[in-house]
Amino acid sequence: MRPVSRVYIPTVGHNIAIGLLLLVCASSTTAQVTLSCSATYQISHSFSNGAKWDMCWELLDREGIVYSDVYYTTPSGIARRVFNSLALAQIHVPYDDDGARYHDVSDYGLGSSGHLNNLQQTDCPNGTRLQDNGKNVICRTIITGDQSALTGNTAVATEVLSVFSVSHVGAYNYIPEYRFFDTGQIEPVMGATGKLQRYGSDPAVGWPVRGGSSPVGISHLHNYYWRLDFDLGSNANDDVFEEIEFVADNASNNSFSKSVNSYSHEAARSINPATKRFWRVRDATETNAQGLAVSYDILALDTGHRDTGPSSEPFTYDDVYVTRQRDCERFISHNPSDPDGCASNDDVTDFVNGEALANQDIVVWFGITFHHIPRDEDEPRMHAHWNHFRLVPRDWTYASSRIANLPPVINNPGEQFNLPSSDTSLQVVASDPENQAITFTASGLPPGLGINSNNGLISGTHSSSFGSYNVNVSATDSEGGINAVNFGWHVGEDIDQDGVLNASDNCPTVANANQQDSDADGEGNLCDASPYGGCTSLSSSDVPKTISSSGTPTVQSTLDVSENGYVSSVTVNALTGTHSYIGDLSFSLTSPDGTSVEIIEPSCGSDDDFDLSLGDAGSSAIPCPAVGGDSHQPSNPLSAFHGDTIAGNWTLSISDNAELASVVDGFP
Repeated sequence: MRPVSRVYIPTVGHNIAIGLLLLVCASSTTAQVTLSCSATYQISHSFSNGAKWDMCWELLDREGIVYSDVYYTTPSGIARRVFNSLALAQIHVPYDDDGARYHDVSDYGLGSSGHLNNLQQTDCPNGTRLQDNGKNVICRTIITGDQSALTGNTAVATEVLSVFSVSHVGAYNYIPEYRFFDTGQIEPVMGATGKLQRYGSDPAVGWPVRGGSSPVGISHLHNYYWRLDFDLGSNANDDVFEEIEFVADNASNNSFSKSVNSYSHEAARSINPATKRFWRVRDATETNAQGLAVSYDILALDTGHRDTGPSSEPFTYDDVYVTRQRDCERFISHNPSDPDGCASNDDVTDFVNGEALANQDIVVWFGITFHHIPRDEDEPRMHAHWNHFRLVPRDWTYASSRIANLPPVINNPGEQFNLPSSDTSLQVVASDPENQAITFTASGLPPGLGINSNNGLISGTHSSSFGSYNVNVSATDSEGGINAVNFGWHVGEDIDQDGVLNASDNCPTVANANQQDSDADGEGNLCDASPYGGCTSLSSSDVPKTISSSGTPTVQSTLDVSENGYVSSVTVNALTGTHSYIGDLSFSLTSPDGTSVEIIEPSCGSDDDFDLSLGDAGSSAIPCPAVGGDSHQPSNPLSAFHGDTIAGNWTLSISDNAELASVVDGFP
């Protein structure tokens, strides 16, 4: 028995770049999907593009999780079956020293209680765990890919339904995962992590990873095999297995011709990079609206390693096998005996015995290889290594299948106020995610105004009458995508003639076009008996402070405030001090709640000394030199303190970045 270790799952990254599918009108395949399993063992997910995957799952002692009755529904609503079943058929692990040759699926099993992990929530972040008899055996989650396709000039993200389980066999933890894309693509994935299984002393068959008498982690292969029981469309017995490659037309290799070979009998085939060989399974009768057979390509991605084992392992001699479906043919190797006709220890080469495939339910067996050369980083627990291949729909739909058109984005300009008989101009801004042309329309505009349909500019001369109007502006792209905004537009009086209508003037009886309202009480300063609200003026008692001329010190002055309440506004008054080269200083104010604002950033270069007050309503930015005693705006807004607790210690910090002495005389 191989020893057992606990699961260790590192974060998995996904890089997804695929094409997309859209509309089709094959009436014979729009039937409702009906699954042959109870609700507990169903997985259904609808994507934002309208596509959907439906399937059943079951737990077997050897194969682990098997997915069956797998249906894909296109964004336009066409539902077809893709698989009768998807299952792992073997994890074959031969070691380079020939000291062990494991067959983990058939001999140990991924689904038994002693090997299948009970997933914790930390194993399935942002996902849902599916249970079998009270045990969390599947993590189901949705992954958003980086990009899927360009619509116009905009990348549209794809969505992926990911389902995986975790099984520990010996020191290894295997993570069989299936990724079902919103485009119909499928990626069977295998992750392996945990601990190294075998060690030795001969560096020729591995790599030094630790001390002791057996310092070498022995290199080994992971040969992963899947059993793909395709049942495309409504008839399980009319699928055709094809090999497609591109053969050079001449010795110069400057042109190539496509070759398609349909297999009428069971076969074993190998990857051939020179001819760009791949395989597909197509339906013999069902087509898309253009008359092309619906099909799935089988694309090998991890082809850097290849295992050709000893004569006792002939199943390693090829990468792809196609056979008739037979229930007892479950594993690529070490298949158990069965009354249905399977002998003990049969492998897939025994299954490939020349039987005809026409009008039969066919099964594709697909394998990929990873040669694991241990690293020092694999101790004590290794990073996960991942292998996968891809199943991509071909001619499943007619024409390009784009994501639904994305409508324009339009900015709301907010409420508008104008005088009667005045000229006005308002630019409505909109953009289209796909850079399509936009047409603007408007309704409810005040009399005298109109909108330019090409650029969204509203302009004209108001009538002489007062009124309030509910304006609607729409932006429509060239494919009919539309968005709209609503806002009020008021034409009325301006008693103080400061250019601000009474309806929005915070001081309508006194001209104050700048609308300053220091205490934010809704009443402008010029009309407010207490323009700064209920303010408390406090002075520091721990000044002057001397800033050392040695090093780059920071000094602090603290105000202990006992008044209760919350901040509505803050001003810093009479901030004074002497310093040579004020550009070396930075000033920060920190509230009792810990909010910190850099009120004076290093500036003014070689100017000396400072004498000023700071407030968000100050007359101007901080001058250079920073003297004169006037109120100016801080480098960063003091409004950051709004809502903070008043009571407690307020701390002024001054940092000196050069070795020059100075004295802080006071702050408020």
